[in-house]
Amino acid sequence: MGENMPVTLSQTTRADSFSDYIALSAYQANKLESRAAIASGKGSDTKLNTWFVPMPQQLSRITTHNYTQVETSFAYSLQKLSLPAGARSTGIPELDGTVQDLIGMAKGGLAKQGQGKALGDMAAMATGVAANAGMKLASGALGAVDMLKSQASMATDQPAIGMSNQELFYSGSVERNYTLAYDFVAKSHRDIYGENGVLNMIAQLEAYSFPRSYEDTISNRDLIATPPIWRMDHAVVGLGGEVSIPQQSAPLAYLGQPKLLVLYNVTAVHDTTSVVLDDIGNTYPLRTQLTLSFKEMEPVVRVDIGGEAQEASYGQITAPRLMCRSEIYALQDNDEGGG
Repeated sequence: MGENMPVTLSQTTRADSFSDYIALSAYQANKLESRAAIASGKGSDTKLNTWFVPMPQQLSRITTHNYTQVETSFAYSLQKLSLPAGARSTGIPELDGTVQDLIGMAKGGLAKQGQGKALGDMAAMATGVAANAGMKLASGALGAVDMLKSQASMATDQPAIGMSNQELFYSGSVERNYTLAYDFVAKSHRDIYGENGVLNMIAQLEAYSFPRSYEDTISNRDLIATPPIWRMDHAVVGLGGEVSIPQQSAPLAYLGQPKLLVLYNVTAVHDTTSVVLDDIGNTYPLRTQLTLSFKEMEPVVRVDIGGEAQEASYGQITAPRLMCRSEIYALQDNDEGGG
């Protein structure tokens, strides 16, 4: 299923300029296995079409991660109190013994909770609750002492406040953005219209960014089919127009291992002050600026298989291999990460 569309730009322009292209493939897919196959480059019978677009003048990707401000964990607090620099005294002997007993109870509860199945799920949960309660009581007592000392320091030339127990904790990644920015100035009329023309490519990509009408006997026309999933690959176009997608790891040099993508923005700006005419008098803009914006649809992680990190390489560039969620779930015992 699916076909390769004609290569964008005329053969004359390609010969004078470059051979590096990007293959943009659209798939009508949704199932986990289909997503995994597309993301790993193993192919899928759900492909609609592939467009071969020139390497843009600017290709940017933005990677952003979310971190949330949280209180230090129960385990971290216990580790701090176990170290010489973190050991605490309230200054009240009668209270110190109780605090140390609570800390000891918390340590014991945490150790038992870690035994999990050996104790039974309910028992492990109960010890975890007790350990947490003990830690909170100990922390509360120590916090009250620190607050009193802080208030007393306000009457001196060196005020003091409690060390913050907050930190940033990873809470997920924002889907990566890919932006392909072009400024097309035609050398030939074939660069503009016809099957190799830029305008033809823009019109098709724009159309495929939309959902498709859908009809069945129950909902009639009240449903629509969601837009395609996209894949981005490095492609090489020869002087004769032959196309190859190198059988190697993801092209890190340009793309940075993109996975499952959605095409969420197509911006075309046409300069209408200079135009060309076809054989029947239709006019077309000589210069067009184009921006294609893609975003990954699934979370991405560094892959570790069997306790060993996997690598991806492109030329002289090597980096840890990335996989999307569907690829991870679809891994087989003997899978080494795909291409």
